Amino acid sequence: MLLNSFTFQNFSPLSCNILSHNSVQKTMEYKPLTPEVIDQYFPYFVFLYGALVTIVLNVPRLVELAEERLSTDLLKQMQGHRYLAVTCLCLGFFWSLQNIWYY
Repeated sequence: MLLNSFTFQNFSPLSCNILSHNSVQKTMEYKPLTPEVIDQYFPYFVFLYGALVTIVLNVPRLVELAEERLSTDLLKQMQGHRYLAVTCLCLGFFWSLQNIWYY
């Protein structure tokens, strides 16, 4: 039902025109990667890195899989990054909340 209420016209990778059900035309433009755009996404990457490494190092089943499949050097490196990952998890969480609040 929702898909039938929108009509897509002149679709291209760089821009597309969307006609909504009330015939108000909206244009989505391509945004180049400027420092401002990167600043909006970077906190989420920091948070995801921290979450991923923290989860892998703290869930017993994932620790077993890591010990089986990863080399000992890589596992030692990940364990050495434990404090960095927890720091990234905490800082990325609050930084992402700040971006959600202000953007």
